[in-house]
Amino acid sequence: ASVIVAMVLYIVFKIPTYSALATLEVGSYAPILPGDNSVEDAFTKQTRGQDYLNTLNAQILSPSLAKATLAVPGVREQLQKEQNRVSQMWLVRFGAWARSIFDFVHSTVLGAVAGGRETSAADQLAFAEAEEIKSFLGMISVRNLSKTSLISIEAQTTNPSLASLIANTLADKFIERVSGRRRKTTIDKLEFLRKQSLEFDNKIKETEQKLIAYAEQHAIVNLGKEENVILKQFEEL
Repeated sequence: ASVIVAMVLYIVFKIPTYSALATLEVGSYAPILPGDNSVEDAFTKQTRGQDYLNTLNAQILSPSLAKATLAVPGVREQLQKEQNRVSQMWLVRFGAWARSIFDFVHSTVLGAVAGGRETSAADQLAFAEAEEIKSFLGMISVRNLSKTSLISIEAQTTNPSLASLIANTLADKFIERVSGRRRKTTIDKLEFLRKQSLEFDNKIKETEQKLIAYAEQHAIVNLGKEENVILKQFEEL
């Protein structure tokens, strides 16, 4: 009987959630086929490929990327709107005592964070931002599609449109960040090559000046091709 009651309560009070997926192609990772390399080489390459994908997963789930995603116009507003809607649903289902419990827990957490001291406005703002990012990342899951260079980003919320918005926006911000880093790396490499080219040009000019000075000092005459032929014929007479 208790199991039936629990199932009924679960069905009555459960708020449905929805998922949305965004898939990213992040590189040219290819599976290692048997016989192509030694076992050690294959294991090393697979490990490096997995480490690379795991690094990208960690970057997608980083607080900084979550903060950048929340800063996109419309994301934070839609998320807060949905959270308010869900809160109202809980209040309707559980009554005013749910609000009392929430307020008590919220004030207790703030007190624990403050460590017994009075919290400043800056501390409260920092705490609220950290909680917002933590809540946002709790909606996100990332996984690698086996033996591919694809990463799947899944967002799960109580609103299907919001789930789609979060998954796609997070993917867009990740692409934007990776593209920016690659662009900066390319610019840095071009700047390095430009400086190297200038250094080589200066060294060539410096060497030429030294050769000219040496030739003048030792009275070395640089004859052209025709003069060298005539001089050779004259010496053969």
